[in-house]
Amino acid sequence: MCFFIVPVLSGLLLTYFYTPDVIDAYHNVEYLQNEVSFGFVQRPGNAEMLVPFFLGFVAYFILLFVVQKIKR
Repeated sequence: MCFFIVPVLSGLLLTYFYTPDVIDAYHNVEYLQNEVSFGFVQRPGNAEMLVPFFLGFVAYFILLFVVQKIKR
């Protein structure tokens, strides 16, 4: 559950503070990485949390497949 909630919340924060203006784009990224608490960890953290989430997703369906084969 944590692997789903944290990326969604961090994505919402990134979306909230994002401005699609070319002139302010660098300032916006600089603000997110330096001024927001743990902003420098937040962006790579999303990619790092995606791997265990995806592996858990794959493991769940493999386990589901194995259990269905055993029940037959």
